[in-house]
Amino acid sequence: MKKIILIVFLFISTCLFSQQIDTLYILQTTDVHGRIYPYDYFNDQPAKVGFAQVYSRIKRYRAKYNNVILVDAGDVLQGTPLAYYFNKIETDKPNPLILTMNRMDYDAFTVGNHEIEQGVAVYTRAEKESDFPWLSANAELDDGTTFFKPYTIVKEKGFLIGIIGLTTPGIPTMLDTTYYPGITWKDMVEIAQKFATILFPRVDILVGLFHSGFNANEDAYKSEKLDLPVANASGLVADKIPEFDIVFGSHSHKIVPNDYKQGSKYMSKEKNLNKPLRINSGCWAKNLGVARLILEQVEGTWKIIDKDGWGESVEDGKKALEVALQIEKQISLNLESHKRWIYGN
Repeated sequence: MKKIILIVFLFISTCLFSQQIDTLYILQTTDVHGRIYPYDYFNDQPAKVGFAQVYSRIKRYRAKYNNVILVDAGDVLQGTPLAYYFNKIETDKPNPLILTMNRMDYDAFTVGNHEIEQGVAVYTRAEKESDFPWLSANAELDDGTTFFKPYTIVKEKGFLIGIIGLTTPGIPTMLDTTYYPGITWKDMVEIAQKFATILFPRVDILVGLFHSGFNANEDAYKSEKLDLPVANASGLVADKIPEFDIVFGSHSHKIVPNDYKQGSKYMSKEKNLNKPLRINSGCWAKNLGVARLILEQVEGTWKIIDKDGWGESVEDGKKALEVALQIEKQISLNLESHKRWIYGN
């Protein structure tokens, strides 16, 4: 009898230890457009925007949960006098936007059209200063390689997260080729499928981090005139390539999902484990995109058993100013430049 009880106990223990449930949060910012401080340089007054503001919320997630990664979907290097000054004038100093993102500990960044707009010298220098990879799988060169890294694999407490970056192929409607010599901006669906096929067997979670909107009809006439691929194809990728668990969009400055608001969260009515989550945090770091994945490990393999995503308003006011000062302890260059633009030399 004792042997039977022991065998049953060992069987139950083996089952329990062979299964493990854990949660992963992937946080997204996008289209921050040169905003570090909660300040509007154009109207010369405080504003509920900027990296410092959203960082206060990111810190809460990291303090509360064990598994958190942070990504940005592009358009950081343009949009304020601060950004312009370090892109074009004081070019011998590190870019304060990149220094701030390094301090915030980003895991991946996808190149936006406004990075390309600053010119080769600016965006290649900013990439070299970054502690995180710059991604764009569809920035293809003549030999079939890519100008930027096509993807990265992030390891977070045992999870392997594959992140594929894509940039809107509508760039030729905005900029001439001197801004991106040798680069052809390829079709997003085609390239997403190519790299999803490569990464899907190797990772536990597959993420699309795209500088492109979800509405394929938006600006479609521009691409059609020049016979270019669809400029805002994030939704098409989500529809056509089910290997993705999440697709982070951007570029449009529109919050997704946005079916209804629950407290500070922008929520979706649809919940389908078999379809990619669609998330776009909007712009200027006014909101944080959040993907929550619940995974179960069975015999060494992680499987998603539930997932949800939302946009989260981060109007933290005084807290953001406190965080800005914390950032400033390590990046004094930012505050000097910030004061210069507000108060003059």
